[in-house]
Amino acid sequence: MNQKQVITGLIIVAIAVIIGYALITLTCENQSRQKLDQCNTDCGEGLLSELCKTGCTIEHNQRLGQCAKQ
Repeated sequence: MNQKQVITGLIIVAIAVIIGYALITLTCENQSRQKLDQCNTDCGEGLLSELCKTGCTIEHNQRLGQCAKQ
């Protein structure tokens, strides 16, 4: 194996890692958005539903923080 092949191989591995990380992050974020949507739906309508939806948003933001740490 020459140096050019090694460098090419390392670049391919680096690209694969970056793509893999992006897919994991997007999957985590998408799951969190789905949970947020379901939580908001479960809150229903009315005065108290706004408090419930605020709680949903707080949980969603916490999940997004966890997604970013992965």
